[in-house]
Order: sequence, then C-alpha cells, then structure tokens
Amino acid sequence: LRGSSVELLEDALITLRNVTVEPESDIHLFQDGAVAPLVAHMLSDDPAIRKAALGCVRNLSANSRSKAHVLRENGLQPLVAFLASHDEEVQENAAVVFRNLSINAENDDKLVWEGGLPALVTILRGSSVELLEDALITLRNVTVEPESDIHLFQDGAVAPLVAHMLSDDPAIRKAALGCVRNLSANSRSKAHVLRENGLQPLVAFLASHDEEVQENAAVVFRNLSINAENDDKLVWEGGLPALVTILRGSSVE
Repeated sequence: LRGSSVELLEDALITLRNVTVEPESDIHLFQDGAVAPLVAHMLSDDPAIRKAALGCVRNLSANSRSKAHVLRENGLQPLVAFLASHDEEVQENAAVVFRNLSINAENDDKLVWEGGLPALVTILRGSSVELLEDALITLRNVTVEPESDIHLFQDGAVAPLVAHMLSDDPAIRKAALGCVRNLSANSRSKAHVLRENGLQPLVAFLASHDEEVQENAAVVFRNLSINAENDDKLVWEGGLPALVTILRGSSVE
C-alpha cells in the first residue's frame, strides 16, 4: 500500500477489502499500520483505487475497535466528499461508514463539526432506500447530541424528515421519527417540527401497532406539550383522541 504500481495497488486493496469482511482481520491491519495508507488512498486520483480503499474502510468501521483508528487518521475528510459522489455505490459505502461511526456517541461531535451533516441532509432530498435509511439512522444517532439540531435547521433537514415520516417504507418512517423524537427534546427544535406540519404523521403514529413507534410519537407529543403555545395545535390536529385511546391499554412508558 505504501508504494506500488496502480495495478498492483488495486489488487492489494481489493484483496484487503475482501478479507476485512472477517471481524478479526482488523487487528492485523492495525498492527501492520494499514489504516493510514488506506485513508490516503481514499484521496487517490484514480477512481478504482479510491473505491477499493473505501471498501476496506467500510468493513473496518463495522468493528468497534476500528472506528477510532479511522478517525485518528483523518478519515472523515474523504468520507464527507464521498457522500456527495455521483457513484451510488461510493455514496452507500460512505453512508454505511457514517452510520457505523455514529453508533458510538463519542464520535458524534466529529461527524457534526467536520461537515457530515450537510452531506447527509442532501441525501434526504432524494436517494435510494438503502442510502436514505443509512443517512436517517446516522442523523437519528447524532441528534442525541444537543447542539446537532442547530446544524439540522441551518441545513434544512426538518422538512424532509417530516416528509419521510410519511414514507411507504416502515424502516424509513421509523428512522425519520427517531430523528424528530430527538429534535423535539430541544426547545429550539419544536417550532420547526410544527411549522413543517409534523403533527399529521405523529398523530397517525400514536395509533400504530408497533409499540416502539407509538412510544416515540408519544414522547414527541410530551415534549411539544411542555410549551403552552403548542397546546392548541396538539388539540385541534387530532392529538387528543389518539392519546385517549392509549389510556385504554398501553405499556407504563
């Protein structure tokens, strides 16, 4: 990896991409110092080299021991650029890395401050279901952080999040609802959710047969109701009948 012809380098990278599917292989890559050259090759001028290096990093990011190494070697810079690629396979691989990194809360600040949010929000506006789900789950994970919602407003994410709560795909609906649940915990966020007509899908979620969906929607209503100026909307847009139905038989939460 540290200096070879393009053909030899591509063969080595594709081999590493294939073997890093195995969960224990990343230990040997750390010991042999492979992560730094892999990140460097994600910045290569050769598209095939970039894609093969990204494939290795995608596999490594699935392992909790690997994530810190990718971040330590400044792997976010090329990954943010890949999210805007016109090659959907490249976009999807980068989105999977972001999703894997976002599982660890200690990584979320880096994902926010190094430019990941604008790229992820762009994906919300039109992408394949797989890419969209990865972006939504990453956003759901990072919106637990109290400062991330500011960037989401600035980047115009709330409108597409509300739209995705109306998706035909259950996984997309649930991931979008998770983002809105987190945003609703912040006083600065609530007005944005209401302004984008977020109550319509939330009322429907209260009647869902999926208890996790019901609970997330109920948490949003609880958070919105803390502000008295929201109460009229909660009443007039159908929230009360759905909440009363929950009283007749639901979990303690």
